[in-house]
Amino acid sequence: MWDIPWGHHKYIIDRFFNEPEKAMFFVQKTLENGWSRNVLLNFMDTNLYERQGKAISNFKASLPSPLSELAQEMTKDPYQFDFLIMTEGCRENISV
Repeated sequence: MWDIPWGHHKYIIDRFFNEPEKAMFFVQKTLENGWSRNVLLNFMDTNLYERQGKAISNFKASLPSPLSELAQEMTKDPYQFDFLIMTEGCRENISV
């Protein structure tokens, strides 16, 4: 934990004071990947914790380590469409 600059810790503590599991997730990811402060803030703002491979699976029990991690990564939902403002009654127009 001491390899992370104080500014990183401050942002994580300020944002996730009441969510220690989420705070430790970002500390661990910062340590693993050597994130700069801007990268950390970007991942915090884009809800990486919520998007990070949360699908229920038995990959760890049934596949060897490198394959189980890859399979779990493939099941995460990287798409967020929060920026779209959809109203009721919207329909797709497929003219093929």
